[in-house]
Amino acid sequence: MPLMTPKLIQDIKKAFDAQKENTGNQDAAIMKIATDLGMAIDSYVRSGTVITTVITNPGQAVAAPPPGVGSTVSPGTGTGQGAVT
Repeated sequence: MPLMTPKLIQDIKKAFDAQKENTGNQDAAIMKIATDLGMAIDSYVRSGTVITTVITNPGQAVAAPPPGVGSTVSPGTGTGQGAVT
């Protein structure tokens, strides 16, 4: 899934809107905006999906314990998909 830019924009706007009417402690308001922005950015980065392609060349060592002891004898390819954590 691609990164969710519209949600990031919405979360950033929400962080600033939440402090728009704040006439209290400015240091606390700045910390709240910074925290909300940090959470929005973290959520944005983790919203993406990582997709990778793997190529195994002949003779490449096998890292798995038995029965995968030894090395590969023929080429191979594969793909993987996962979430950013």
